[in-house]
Amino acid sequence: MSMSEARKWAVEELGNIAVRDERIANRLVETAATLAENPGRTIPQACGSWAKTKAVYRLFDNGSVSPKIILSSHREKTIDRMKGHDVVLIIQDTTHLVYGGSPSGGVGMNSTCPYSKGFLMHSAMATTTEGVPLGLLAQYIWTRRPEETGKVHLRKKRSIEDKESSKWLKSLDRSLEGIPDDITVVTVCDREADIYGFIRKALTDERLILIRVAQDRRVIEEQRRLFALADSYPEAGKIVVDIPRDTRNNLPPRKATLAVKFFRAIIWPTLGQTKQMVGEPVYFIRAKEVDPPEEVKEGVDWLLLTTIPVNSLEDAMEKIRWYALRWRIERFHHVLKSGCGIEELQLETADRLKNAIALYSLIAMKILWFTYQARETPNASCAMILERYEWQALYCVVNNTSIPPDSPPTLEEAARLIGRLGGHLGRKHDGMPGAKTISRGLRRLEDISQAWLIMSQTLNRPIDVGNA
Repeated sequence: MSMSEARKWAVEELGNIAVRDERIANRLVETAATLAENPGRTIPQACGSWAKTKAVYRLFDNGSVSPKIILSSHREKTIDRMKGHDVVLIIQDTTHLVYGGSPSGGVGMNSTCPYSKGFLMHSAMATTTEGVPLGLLAQYIWTRRPEETGKVHLRKKRSIEDKESSKWLKSLDRSLEGIPDDITVVTVCDREADIYGFIRKALTDERLILIRVAQDRRVIEEQRRLFALADSYPEAGKIVVDIPRDTRNNLPPRKATLAVKFFRAIIWPTLGQTKQMVGEPVYFIRAKEVDPPEEVKEGVDWLLLTTIPVNSLEDAMEKIRWYALRWRIERFHHVLKSGCGIEELQLETADRLKNAIALYSLIAMKILWFTYQARETPNASCAMILERYEWQALYCVVNNTSIPPDSPPTLEEAARLIGRLGGHLGRKHDGMPGAKTISRGLRRLEDISQAWLIMSQTLNRPIDVGNA
């Protein structure tokens, strides 16, 4: 992303930011553009001088700046983008942000390692039903209480409003604020959201949710528990879904054939919460993989719960496809950490880090959008994101030629070329490059395109830096 393109993007995403001092708003736009032009580099590297670096540090220290303020204008733009779609998915998830060394500067203990420090971050991301990211609607960054780290019994004694699990409820409310009534919004969550308080809120507030079941609850109408009841239903049909790369077990992406069942039931609350029971049914979809590959230790086996009526196989298959898009938010976290390097930031204080994380979140969302937009609209022109000298440099360097094409490559072609810069081999069976590879390629493209621009001027070669 060139500086002019990065600044245009930053103005669009942050132009309506609600701060009294116009200078702070302008500094946020300039900082976002600078960091977007150089994703993955340290702040001093991105800024290029100590004076600019100090200006960024002062911005992150400013009391008028906060993650909520930074995300506010982006959130408005996200809702605008949602208006072009009848159905939008809002995917929620939590991740750990780990920083080395002993806890200091307001950065809390990391629950996964007592000798490091860090935050927990919970985000709600809007996507189309085809999986193209639209933006963030809510984000919370916090630290766990040191005295409760690893002590689950202390957290169980508190109400859900005073627990970390309240993140699901708060994010549900916040993410839906200001969304037009004519847009159908479905909140999608993983097994951690299988909390009766969250399900109860969705039923009483008439919210549409789709979550994966973790708890084998009792069912009012049957003597059996939920998983046994699911096993008793006949198969209604089969569906093929795309399973992303499993980096933990070093498994490539694959297609999985799932046997589908669906039914509805009224579930009992968690023990001790009987008074909170809602006597309304919820709908369940069982999707279990048929003959998974030998190298896969556990095949796909999802039991999904939704407040959306599921009355046919087509309804069930639609919800399975939606849930399969939940990996988009994990890709977002991956780009934020690996592509933007937020866990490598050395900003000393918690407030600085939180503001930087919020700003980098917008940059990660931009990279993620490009990755999946190239798959959804492959024939669109790459001039929508790259300036002329950028796509010329990209084409010539990857193809080892000095003669650029007359017209810009398509979005898919540009994504593949950028992927080549990021290490994607581009073989027929490799598929499209992922978000992490795209972010690496964009970082290399910035240096290459600047060199191309300088050499073209040195050789007196006419070059147009516009998009036309």
